[in-house]
Amino acid sequence: MPFTAKSPPAICTNNTSEIFYWISLLSCFSLDNQFNIIVDKLIL
Repeated sequence: MPFTAKSPPAICTNNTSEIFYWISLLSCFSLDNQFNIIVDKLIL
């Protein structure tokens, strides 16, 4: 899964717990990646 250059959404970094931080970070990158695919399809 490719990582985007932009910073993760704020919700990803709001958790102080390291475990929840990494879970949310991975979730946000996954959702962000899917969002980019949708946007790419709309643009193309």
